[in-house]
Amino acid sequence: MIWNNLKIAFRNLWRNKIYSFINLFGLAIGLAGCIVLSLYVIDEYSYDKHNKNHSRIYRMNTSIKMNEFELTHPTSSPVLAATLIEDFPEVIDACRIVELFEPTVIKSEEKGFTEKNFYWTDPSIIEIFDLQILKGNGEQTLANPYQVIISEKTALKYFGTIDVIGKQVKMEDFGKDQAYTVSAVAKDLPYNSHFHFHFLTSFKTSFKNEVTSHYNDGAYTYVLLDKKANGDAFMKKVPGLVKKYIEPALKSTRNMSLKELESNGDYYRMFAMPLADIHLHSTSIYELEKNGDINNVYIFLFSSILILLIACINFTNLSTAKSAQRAKEIGVRKSLGSTRKRLIMQFLSESILLSFVALLVALLLVELMIPVVNSLLDKQLGELYYSTPELILLFLGIALFTGLFAGSYSAFYLSKFDPAKVLKGELKSGQGKSPLRQTLVSFQFCITIFLFVSTLIAYQQMDFIKQKDLGFDKEDLLIVRNVQSLSAKEAFKEAFLKNSNVIDASLTNNIPGGFYDGFSMWKTTGDDQNPYSTRFTTADFDFAKTMGMEMARGRYFSKDHSSDKDGLVVNEALMKDMNLNNPVGTVVKTHMGNKTIIGVVKDFHFVSLHMKIGPLVFLHPEGLPQSYLAIKYRKGQKKEVLNLLKNNWSQQGSGSPLDYFFMGDQFANLHKNENNTMQLFSIFSILSILITCLGLLGLSSFTTEQRTKEIGVRKVLGASDFSILHMLNKDILKWMLFAIIIASPIAWYIMNNWLEAFAYRTTIEWYIFIISGAAAMILAMATISWQAWLATRKDPVEALRYE
Repeated sequence: MIWNNLKIAFRNLWRNKIYSFINLFGLAIGLAGCIVLSLYVIDEYSYDKHNKNHSRIYRMNTSIKMNEFELTHPTSSPVLAATLIEDFPEVIDACRIVELFEPTVIKSEEKGFTEKNFYWTDPSIIEIFDLQILKGNGEQTLANPYQVIISEKTALKYFGTIDVIGKQVKMEDFGKDQAYTVSAVAKDLPYNSHFHFHFLTSFKTSFKNEVTSHYNDGAYTYVLLDKKANGDAFMKKVPGLVKKYIEPALKSTRNMSLKELESNGDYYRMFAMPLADIHLHSTSIYELEKNGDINNVYIFLFSSILILLIACINFTNLSTAKSAQRAKEIGVRKSLGSTRKRLIMQFLSESILLSFVALLVALLLVELMIPVVNSLLDKQLGELYYSTPELILLFLGIALFTGLFAGSYSAFYLSKFDPAKVLKGELKSGQGKSPLRQTLVSFQFCITIFLFVSTLIAYQQMDFIKQKDLGFDKEDLLIVRNVQSLSAKEAFKEAFLKNSNVIDASLTNNIPGGFYDGFSMWKTTGDDQNPYSTRFTTADFDFAKTMGMEMARGRYFSKDHSSDKDGLVVNEALMKDMNLNNPVGTVVKTHMGNKTIIGVVKDFHFVSLHMKIGPLVFLHPEGLPQSYLAIKYRKGQKKEVLNLLKNNWSQQGSGSPLDYFFMGDQFANLHKNENNTMQLFSIFSILSILITCLGLLGLSSFTTEQRTKEIGVRKVLGASDFSILHMLNKDILKWMLFAIIIASPIAWYIMNNWLEAFAYRTTIEWYIFIISGAAAMILAMATISWQAWLATRKDPVEALRYE
């Protein structure tokens, strides 16, 4: 029976080629979109789950609010690891990871590269992160100073082989080379890990090893629980550490208890986060690597359902619209003894067969789409797609569900026809107005308008970010890394200033968009003795001029004022945070002694636009390191300045690789994920709209075919082509208006929530909804009008012979 049903299904599909093609193509696009988006969702949820211990690993996090300065970060005190093992019986091991704040140069005998993934850690990282040691002894390496584990790819990169035990690499540390002996080689962590290392060395060689207070941070602390431990119970106990270890430090440094701190609206909290949650649920900007976003996962999961739903609606609409053409077939079959159950099986066989054929086409489309998605999102979905054979069961399940879902209504609807009425010609199903089809088409347009609105708002926000005044001029600004390795940094800088293509240049230890370390300061007058948390940087005397920053009050550091070495320059955010009405001349207390504020720089964005501009302090450059050279060049002279840079660098003879970037690219990269996600969302929005138009084309084709005789009569009676077009289009206006009313508030609510992730965001303008509604209406009317126009071109005499 099944084989017979399939043969009949194939004949019916072949007999109605146009109908079958529209359904096949629509379902194929819907399935392909759903599969690709499902791969993305599965990939995002797979992070760190390759670790056999992932369900027992937790990372300690700190959340602080001090004087309006609020920050959640994934680090804690380096002494916390030992405390956790001592205080919590369920914690059987712990490890700390400390990263390089800024990229540095690491060299072998023959090669040198700028590296970021260099970490200080404990021997326990091998067990906790399930590292596979290919050569050497990993635990012994991390127990001894100045020995290093390198990853397999790093070994090949520096030495061309993994047989590198005993070889040396040197890390540049502000002009000095520190040698490390390679004592082990580890297999690279999978791409779906929340961090990757190139070098691991003993925590004993880290400056953080000297920290003794819990009131500190800088170490990423991970714990491994006993197999019988309750993770939820452990997470509930972690906040108690603040009372036991942080409050004594608060009393000694700020002379206040936790209760007094919280009475001011401030807080200090600690919490544990499961390893598998880090990639999607951590919102810290100081992660070891760029995280994913759970909101993006929800958006794409929702989109995958929508795109498949649109394809299913097309199938249902076309099937019910075509019911009149199959009514006599059903009547004959019932007269010959076919039961309703058998008819339902027959129609479901057709829809399932079509769905599985569509799946084959969809898999070909997936092959084309995966490279595009990988490029946009920096993913490796192909690895997941080809290396996970179980996914074929998911794809078959999606195809089966699609066939059943799309074909179920038409199967039950068509199978209930009364054979007597059908054979007498009394049943005209499929003609006229169908409430179901109108509802489904309206729902499709709701989705279309929602996608239009969402895409426009996302583009508007990205444009807002691109156009926003950052408080400095990021254009025509070249940044050179690793200048700390040069023996004559000032001479290197001066060599650029002699060139007419260069406007200004400045040596600095930080650049906007990079990492800024913490700093504390106190007022020296009045009753307010609370420390104020801020970020700090150091740069030479030309920094403000080179970056195009403006002074709000006072002045920037100058060589002409020797007293500036005891001065500070602060930003407006710090001035407001400390409530300094007349900041210039104010003396503040710091860990470096008392300092006098000599100037206030206007606020500028030194982190991404996801965060509000926070307090920032500039320290006098004397005796402090500088890692970057910022070069402001004349517009259109990019190529010439790059050639100058390469020539000047080679003349320095440092032996370090030249590493540079452009400030505009730096800020673009901060929002690269959002921009790429927006582009991908736009692509799938277009696919969804294409499926909607394809279904509408098929539906309008059947509608005009059913009204051929009516069109002929109207033309004979003198109706114009325009009046016929109006007749066939008028219903679409009702559907569209209904869809606009329903979709607009939903789109506003969802996109407004999305925009809340940005500290600086665009305004959702009313005209976006007008444009979206008009665009959807034009698409719909153009699709229907095309079929209507073809109908009006027919000879009315031929049209009257239609029946």
